[in-house]
Parts: sequence; C-alpha cells; structure tokens
Amino acid sequence: SKKQLMKGEITPVKILVSKAPAYASFSSNLRSDNLSSTDSELPVMQFSETKLTAGKYKGSNTITGKLKNIGQYKVSYPSVTGITFNGKKKMISIDNAYLNKKIIDFNETVEFNIMVYVANYENPKSFELSYEGTIVK
Repeated sequence: SKKQLMKGEITPVKILVSKAPAYASFSSNLRSDNLSSTDSELPVMQFSETKLTAGKYKGSNTITGKLKNIGQYKVSYPSVTGITFNGKKKMISIDNAYLNKKIIDFNETVEFNIMVYVANYENPKSFELSYEGTIVK
C-alpha cells in the first residue's frame, strides 16, 4: 500500500498473517494522525481493456489490461494493484506488480499482467484496479 495519501484518497491495505486463528471477523481503524499526507501531484493514468481470467492452477488468476498515461508528465516506476471479490463483494485477494517499463511517457499506453492468488480457491467474480507511480518533471 502507499506510504502517503492525498486527502480523501483510498488505498488497499495488505496484511500478511502466518498461523492465524480462524477469526469470524476482523476490523481496524486508521486515524489521520497515523498517516502522512502529501500535496504533491499524482500521476493521471487510465485503464482500458481490463480482463480477469482463471489461471492454469487452482486459486490462480490473472488480471490483464492496458494503462495509459493521460497526464502532462512522464511517470516513473508505475505499478498496478488488483483486488478480487467473490459474489458477495467480499475481498478475496490483493496483489500488485510493477509494469515492465520503468518510465511511461505522456500519452503512452503500456500493457500489464498481475497474477492474483486466492488462498481458499474461491472463484473471483469481480475486480478493482488502482495504480501508483511518481511524476517526472
């Protein structure tokens, strides 16, 4: 997840637990004094042709698509995060990947591929995507 958030910005949080007991539920609250904020410009990019497909192995899935830089500056070290949901809109996996290209020029489109794994082998029914990167002026 991100180290800095713009006011009102939402980002997924990934928590890894080993040998966790079978909780019926888990909740957490983040307060603004626990997070840092930034007023620096964020990249402006757009997803297209996104698709979720089942992988060869049980529990493996792939999210593919294209990401276009529609801002006015180059973007360095772009990455994409994919979150999958079951039929009840419950999040069942989250994974991310850096794009093969380290800098995306203005108006350039780059393809991406994220492998997402669902531990309980549930079939994802929908997904959401987000991106990160640093503006290069």
